[in-house]
Formats: sequence, structure tokens, C-alpha cells
Amino acid sequence: MKQNIYLFLLLPLLLLSQPYNKDEVCEKARVAVEQAKLIHKRFNDPRNALLFLNATDFRNITYRKPACMNDKEYLSYLDYFSSLDADPKNIQYNYGSLIEQFIRKYPDHLYFYKAAGLSYENQYKQHKNIRDKEKSLKYYKKYISLAKKKNIRADKKIVAYIDAGGLRKAKSTWGKHLNPKNIIPKGRFQAIYINTKNPKKIVASEVVENVSVNYAYNKFHGIESQHFGAYWVGKFYYPKETKKMIYISQSRATTRVIIDGYVVYDGENRRGVAYTFTKGEHTIEVEYLNHWHTTRISMRIMKKVIKLNETELQKALSKVITKDTKFNYVGVHESDNKKNTIALRVQKSKEPVVLLLRSARAISWKISNTTGVKIQAIVVKSSSPESDVSGDIQGVKIFHVNFNIGRGESSGIPNPSKKCICVAGHYSCSNAKGFTADVVPQMFSKKVSGFSGKYRTNILSVPEIEMTPRVKREIKDYQDKVSKMRKRCETDESLKPDELFK
Repeated sequence: MKQNIYLFLLLPLLLLSQPYNKDEVCEKARVAVEQAKLIHKRFNDPRNALLFLNATDFRNITYRKPACMNDKEYLSYLDYFSSLDADPKNIQYNYGSLIEQFIRKYPDHLYFYKAAGLSYENQYKQHKNIRDKEKSLKYYKKYISLAKKKNIRADKKIVAYIDAGGLRKAKSTWGKHLNPKNIIPKGRFQAIYINTKNPKKIVASEVVENVSVNYAYNKFHGIESQHFGAYWVGKFYYPKETKKMIYISQSRATTRVIIDGYVVYDGENRRGVAYTFTKGEHTIEVEYLNHWHTTRISMRIMKKVIKLNETELQKALSKVITKDTKFNYVGVHESDNKKNTIALRVQKSKEPVVLLLRSARAISWKISNTTGVKIQAIVVKSSSPESDVSGDIQGVKIFHVNFNIGRGESSGIPNPSKKCICVAGHYSCSNAKGFTADVVPQMFSKKVSGFSGKYRTNILSVPEIEMTPRVKREIKDYQDKVSKMRKRCETDESLKPDELFK
């Protein structure tokens, strides 16, 4: 049997070595399909069957129908090719885009929609890319629509897939072991923390507003980060059908989000997942396994964040700012507490202000404006999805952006604790690029009026530093100093081998 399959795998080379003759294309395609079916069925090997077709003259007919082949025969061959392409065992070769070409040529052919849907469904299972799931639903819906039109019974599994919104039912959840009495709070989460070396023992439990943990090593209930696990469950009511985004920001970890028993997300990436809540009460469960010496998980259910580019932001801000508007910049790397929150205390100001909030991690910014400063707008930029803003901001416009609005806590303010280093002509210096937080104000011929920055923190005053002429002069003097040191360092070239003993 092994000798037979080796012969089949050598056939592509034998066929390709023969001169091309358009009159022989149909016969060669027929032979290739027969051999591919043999490989596929007898040896249960769709991978090599697909590779076989792609390496023979059959490849030519995937792009155009030869004159020696009628429509029925041609479509039957393309159907078979599509079935191989969409096979779950061929996930590394799933080319939904190729099947889409068939759809464009034959928009009324039922099977291509089914195959394209299956191809993208398999890709979604493998890569957890939301666009693949959306495409699978798109083609499956078209498949069902055409099936009804042609009076053909649609595949029950596909109907169920669409009814579930492309989601699969969880076989079980951690609640079976960690919450056997099914005690679930409303409007909040029951959080249960475990050590994965002994997962059935609950280390600690509490009721929380959001899914969020942020700590290093064993600084949370004594659980070593690399063995930390957590389970959250809560019931949430929606008075009407509501479209939301579930934003997951995590470190090296695996998170699974389950809504009403269906797996909405299961993966290791930072991700935003669209979900539509129907009217009524929904049970949300989150299972989390950490794989690193630090633990960071933040899940937020919020409206979809639309990120603006420079032109779009300038246009949007021009509608709210005035001549006396001041820009205050806040730059951080991450929060220093379990809830991933940072409280911002807005300092008294006669002039209206725009807050520029820049973070590397997803932050829940909490604005305290007890002095009644007029906040005209808030601009938010974070490197991972997705920061949110709450507090004393009623009526305030919030704009998320897709471009850098400065370098966070290191936006050019001199930091005496960080030293510049010169090693064999190579120069390294923190904040050597000058003050970089003026990106947004410069759109309106302005500069940042106040600055607040820290690598990790729970609370900041806004501003901490007034950008007075003296502060700006210090920045300028520092940059001049850095420039001279860099020039002097780069003239100190490293030795070459043939110069060492001269």
C-alpha cells in the first residue's frame, strides 16, 4: 500500500514533465481527479490529495473551463477541489479566497457557498480571527438562501451554526467544579481564584464589577503567577437587542469567554470580539489560565471603539475646542492595581482643557473633576485593546485614535535617574528624541500646557508639571546636552581587528 501512495505522489512530477497539449487537458484532469480521490478515500489523506491536484494539469482548469469539458463536468470537478480545500485536515491549505473566485464566476452554484463557509469556519477555529467567522456566516447564509430558492434541504449543521451565530456550545465550564451551587450575582461577577496545581481548591473568592487582575510573581493571594487561574461568572440584563464589543487584554495566557453556554472567545491573543446580546438576561463566564511570571487580564464589554486617524481627529476636535483651550497630557505604561484602573484628578483651571491619555496597556481611566473644569474632549491611545474612560465626564466627547500621540511616560521630560550610555561609538539615551507629546496640540498651532507621567501608578494629578518657559528651557538644554554627548560618542569609533596592536 505504501508503494502505491508513493507512486501517486510521484505522478504530479511525471505529468508535469510532459509537454502541454490543450486537447489533452480534460483527460489529464479526469485522471488527476481519479488519482486524488484514491489518495483521499483509500488513505484518508485529503492533504496529499489537494497537493496532488495543485501539482498536475488539473491546476489549469481551476482558473478557466476548457472547451472540451461541459458545465456539469467542470463544476463537479471544482466541487471536489473545493471540498478538499475546505476539509478541516487541510487547515494549513484552506484557500477560501480561491473558492470565492469560483463564486464570482458561478454566483448561482450552491456548493461553492457551502465550501467557502466551511473553509472560513475552519480558519476561524484555528486562528480565532473574527473576520473569518463573519465570512463563514456570510457564505453559509447565502448557501441556505439558495437552497430554499432551489427547493433543496440545507445541511442541518450549517443551519445550527447560523442560529448560534457561528459559536460552538461549550461541553462544560469551570462552574461545574468551582461554583456547583450555581450562585451567580446580577450585574456583577463572582470571581474565584485558584492555583492550577490544585485546581479544585478555591484559594479566594469575591464579587467584582469587572473581569480584571494585574500582579507579578505571587503578590495576589500568594498564588504564583505561572500557576494562577481564575473563573468569573455573572448575569447581565439587556432591555433590548444590544451590539457590544468584548475587549480582552491579557499577558501570556489563555482566556475563554462563554455567554449562555456558547464559546465567544477562546485564545491567547489580545482581541476585540463583536457580540450581539438579545433582549433579556445573559450569563457570562470567563475562564483564565496564566502562563507567565506576571498576571494581567482585563475584559471590558463596551461599545465598539472607532479609532480616528490624524485628519479625522483634527476635524472632530475643531468642533469642540476654542482659542483658549489647554491640552494636558497623561502618559503611563500600565496600572499598578488589580483592577487595571488609574484615577486622574483634574486640577483647577480657568481655561477649558482637552485631556490626552496615552498608555501601553489597557487602562480604565477614572476621571475626578471636583473643581468643575470644563473638559472639552478626551483623546485616548493605548497599545492593546481597549482602554475605557468613566467618571466626571458627562457630555464630554471621547475620541480613540490609531496613531501615536507621544511616547507615554517618557515623552521627553528629563529623567535624572536614567543615564545615557556610550559604548564603543554606540550611544543610548532615554528621552533622546525630544518632547514628543505635542502631536495633537500642533494640529491647532498649540503645545501641551501640562504633563503627567509615570511608568506604573494608581493615581495622577492632571497636570503634575506645568509646561512653563523654565520647564521647556530645561528640556531644550537637556536635548542640547544629549546631542553633544551623542556626537562625541559617535566619533569614538570602535577598534578594527587589524588596528588593535598599532
